[in-house]
Amino acid sequence: MICNRRFKSQQFFKLFLRNYSTSEKTDLSEIKEAISVLAGKFDNLKHDNALMMQELKHENALMMQELKHENALFKKDIEQQFSDFKKDNDKHFEDFKKDNDKHFEDFKKDTDKNFENIHTEIKVINTNFTNLKDNQMFFYRVFGFSAVAGSIIGTVSSLLSIGIFKAFGSGVKSDGVDQLKPSKFADDETSLIHKHTELQSVHGS
Repeated sequence: MICNRRFKSQQFFKLFLRNYSTSEKTDLSEIKEAISVLAGKFDNLKHDNALMMQELKHENALMMQELKHENALFKKDIEQQFSDFKKDNDKHFEDFKKDNDKHFEDFKKDTDKNFENIHTEIKVINTNFTNLKDNQMFFYRVFGFSAVAGSIIGTVSSLLSIGIFKAFGSGVKSDGVDQLKPSKFADDETSLIHKHTELQSVHGS
């Protein structure tokens, strides 16, 4: 509406200038009347401009109010999203901390158990090594005793063999054929006859 009035006023002013410049006879009263009309049109334009400025101010105020409201809503939404993100982040951090602490405790328990098993295995190895040393010393002792006993038995056997050889050596010929001497059997027979005679004489008396 305001723009339409402004357009009509501009058209009238252009038409007046055109008529004033082309008219050969123009009365002063007509000029005054035209100026008066133009002044009225200018007042109308000023009024229309004031109304338009008032409308623009009102619209600007409404727009600013809407922008403030939207900005408040946007700020509230951002704050809510940040609060939700912080809660989720804190929850994830707590869960991660709990999970990490649990893994650390499990790792510590497994490590302590492994160290305990290693310590037990070291004890078993030390015990087995001690037993092996004891068995080795016992084996050395038994082996040494067996060797000494075998040596003694061998010596005794050799001595017995030498004694038997000397006892029966007189009845062996030089060609290696064993033959007992008749004189030895004769002596034994004479001794037996003599002992038998003594026994008969004792019984007879």
